[in-house]
Amino acid sequence: MNNLKKRFDNFVGNEPRFTVSLEDRIVNELSTLDKKKKRPSNLRVSFLVAIFISVAAVFILSMVTDTAKLNQAHPKPDTDSNTTAIQKILELELNGPNEELMDLLWNPKYRTIVNNKEENQELDKYLTEVYGPYFTENGLHTFINAYGGTQYHTFASNAGYILSLKEATIEHNEKIPYRYTFIAKVGYRKNGGEEKIANVEGDVSFSTKTGEEDKITKFQYMNDNGLLNFLSEINN
Repeated sequence: MNNLKKRFDNFVGNEPRFTVSLEDRIVNELSTLDKKKKRPSNLRVSFLVAIFISVAAVFILSMVTDTAKLNQAHPKPDTDSNTTAIQKILELELNGPNEELMDLLWNPKYRTIVNNKEENQELDKYLTEVYGPYFTENGLHTFINAYGGTQYHTFASNAGYILSLKEATIEHNEKIPYRYTFIAKVGYRKNGGEEKIANVEGDVSFSTKTGEEDKITKFQYMNDNGLLNFLSEINN
C-alpha cells in the first residue's frame, strides 16, 4: 500500500489526491473486515484494484491536460501559410531580372554617402517592403546580407539571361515542424535562345516564437546545381 501511494504521488506531483487520511480509512476498513472474517482476501484485492483504476484514470487525465496545454503554448505551424510564403519568396527571387530592382541597385542617383559610407536607402526600402512581410526582423537582415535579394537578378542581368520559375516542390519536416526544404525548377535562357533547366535547392526555417510562427528566420540556398557559376562564367 505504501509503495502504491508513493508511485501515485510521484505521478500526480505536488498535490497528491491519494492522501494519508484516505489511506488510513481504507486500511482501517480492511482491518475491520479481517476481524469479521468477511472474505478479507477478495475484498482487499477489490480495494486495491479500485485504487489502481483511480490512479490510472487520474494519471491519464493529467497527461491529456498537460498535452493540451503544451499544444496551446506551442501550436502547430500553419503549413499551408508557410508553404505559400516560401513559394512567394521563390517567385520574387527566381523570376527575372527585375528591372526596377536593377535600376535601384545600379543607378548612382540612389546612392548617398553617410559618415563616409555608401548607402542606398531607396534599395533598402524596396527590399524591406517586398520581403519584409515574410521574415522576422533578424531573418530579413540575415537574408539581405547573405543574398541581397538581388543575387540571381544581378547575375542574370549581367549575363543577358532571363530566369523563369517553372515549379517548386516544398517539403515540410515532420520531425522538426518549423523546418522546410524546397527544390525549385528554374528555366534560364538568352533572348531567342534555347531554355535550359536548373534545380535550385534550399532550406527554410520559421520562427518558434508565439505570434511569429508565420515569419521566416532563415532562408538559405543549399545547391543550385551550378546555375550561378554558369551565369558568372558568362559574365567573364
